[in-house]
Amino acid sequence: NPFVCLWLQFTQGDTCYVIDEYTTAVIRDGREEVLQGLTTQENGEEVLLQHAQGPCQGAAWEWAVADRSGADEIRTLQRHCGIRAIYRHVTPSNRRELEVPAGIRRVRRFLREGRLIVDSERCPITTFELNRYRYPDKPEDRNANEVPLKANDHCMDALRYGIIYYLARNPQADSRREEDEEEQEARMVTPLRSAQDEAQPRVMQTGQDRIANRL
Repeated sequence: NPFVCLWLQFTQGDTCYVIDEYTTAVIRDGREEVLQGLTTQENGEEVLLQHAQGPCQGAAWEWAVADRSGADEIRTLQRHCGIRAIYRHVTPSNRRELEVPAGIRRVRRFLREGRLIVDSERCPITTFELNRYRYPDKPEDRNANEVPLKANDHCMDALRYGIIYYLARNPQADSRREEDEEEQEARMVTPLRSAQDEAQPRVMQTGQDRIANRL
């Protein structure tokens, strides 16, 4: 699996800007491949270097959240790189938000409401995955609890963790009325498709300068 780090910035209006990415995944011939050879510590050092030299210019981050299945990697990042990543939610009542379908609904709502902006120039893998994150080809054969295909999804996982954790810390941002989406999801091939159709021009064309102007 590739190592992925996304830099997310949330505004007071609860808009999420994906302003930078670091990943050991690359796109070759229209497919995502993983570069091998770096240890967790080396990846952490690369993240710190990119944080210092990228759009953040070394600014302090408020929190970092990680896949809780990577406990050893989380300890390595903290011990050797000083990156303290959280892998549990604020309260036990928010554990349900770790479920993939619930996370997808949150990400889709951010997209639909225009509250998810991706810098496609600095985040090409995130943009690539966002437009390819899919359920199996026969949606009529899946039930409401089935998760999307386990492919092209590592940046999507990181984005989902970040948004869910932000909402756990800021429950007022999640108080907007949710639509009843179960019936809609049962007919969909791409989990984010309906929101992508509306947001794709914004996601694909948004550059670093445009993001900087809106912050």
